[in-house]
Amino acid sequence: MKIRIEEITEQGIQVEFTKDTSWLSELFREEKEVHFSFAAPTTVSLKISRSGKNVFIHGTLDTSLLLACTKCAEDFVYPLREAITYTLTPWVGTMKRHAETELTSEDLKFSFYDGEDIDLGQIVKEQIFLSVPAYPRCIHSCKGLCPVCGINLNVDTCQCIQRKEHSTFSAIGR
Repeated sequence: MKIRIEEITEQGIQVEFTKDTSWLSELFREEKEVHFSFAAPTTVSLKISRSGKNVFIHGTLDTSLLLACTKCAEDFVYPLREAITYTLTPWVGTMKRHAETELTSEDLKFSFYDGEDIDLGQIVKEQIFLSVPAYPRCIHSCKGLCPVCGINLNVDTCQCIQRKEHSTFSAIGR
């Protein structure tokens, strides 16, 4: 979804849209490191304004992702509601790109546009990537998997832990 820069006024325009999971999957199709899928459509509500050549975007993004828990490997739905705040300025082709640099939180709210349009799909994509937790958990208190038999300790109790505790006590008692 693209917005022509000339259509954006200083007072701003309101842009709202909902995209289904197939649009979102297509948006992320070429990404190699995507470890999630979409569990619900994404709704975006934005106020886009302009001052000179700078474009300001403020709004929200609502969706639900299907993630795998990093402790128990079970899939779970992760509701995502994020604020979107960007300042875009025209890309000047003579700017030099620096080698790897650590970004600050302010850097993540600033970007460039090139040409006469702004691709809101790319902004949505970037915001989703930035919002996915590095180590997602199904619940905060997830017990994970037994390192011996692999049983999900949130669902069942295994005998491996009891056997291990019993053998530790037996060794101490000798």
